[in-house]
Amino acid sequence: MINYTKLIYQLKRKLSTFSDKITKNLSKPKSKFIFQILYGLLESQSILLSEISRALKEDITLKKVIDRLSRNCKNFDQRSTVMNNYINSVKTCINENTIFCCDKSDIVKPASKKLEALDQVRDGSTGKINDGY
Repeated sequence: MINYTKLIYQLKRKLSTFSDKITKNLSKPKSKFIFQILYGLLESQSILLSEISRALKEDITLKKVIDRLSRNCKNFDQRSTVMNNYINSVKTCINENTIFCCDKSDIVKPASKKLEALDQVRDGSTGKINDGY
């Protein structure tokens, strides 16, 4: 029989190790934020902050968790550091046989102005930048 508690603990430990690698040279609060976002994404299988917040199962109100994550997302200014750390951690796994698949298409919503998570995306059909997902 599978011991799910042990499995979850092992996965969380591996995620923590990965998070430590990609947040090298970041402050403790920013490193913790990245870990929480990664864990919440995996646990909830959603990109919505409300679902990520629920997955964290903290002892404070859901609204406070959402507000904290939202504030940290808005103020996070070290994307390039995290991306460089990520590239450095995975480049040993890449060789001439590695295949990268890129989907340059997105869902464009040119008439929508106030949808949740609406942002600027590249329209795969026209190559232009429009509002969408």
